[in-house]
Parts: sequence; C-alpha cells; structure tokens
Amino acid sequence: EDIFLLSTRDEWNPLVYGVFTTTSSVFKGSAVCVYSMAEIRAVFNGPYAHKESADHRWVQYEGRIPYPRPGTVSGSLI
Repeated sequence: EDIFLLSTRDEWNPLVYGVFTTTSSVFKGSAVCVYSMAEIRAVFNGPYAHKESADHRWVQYEGRIPYPRPGTVSGSLI
C-alpha cells in the first residue's frame, strides 16, 4: 500500500516502514512492517531462491550467479 522512510543518524541506513494488505477475499488483513536499509541490502545481496515448479516450495538456488549480479550496475558503468 505505502512505504515511508525515516531518517536515522546514518544517512545510508534509514528505517523503511511498509504498509501491506492481503488481496485474498477469504482472509483480509494488513500489517505495518519496519526494516533497516542494511537489512534490505543484506537480503538483496544474499542467496537467490527459486521454485522448480508451482508444486514445489522455495529453495536456495545452488547454481552459478551471473556477473554482474542481476539488479546491480557494473562498476565500469558508474
């Protein structure tokens, strides 16, 4: 639904507040979550997860991660 950034003493690590709601007609709910930018960065730099198919659960991807890592910019392009 919405995101709010709260500045901290460390300008590179604000707190990120997120408001989320379900889309299910069976279960209706909402949540307010808070994460530090450092936590978010760690997740995006962590291992990938994937599903073999719709019938499988999420598992850690064990294959080779391409370089540059998807979602990043090559140092030569900065």
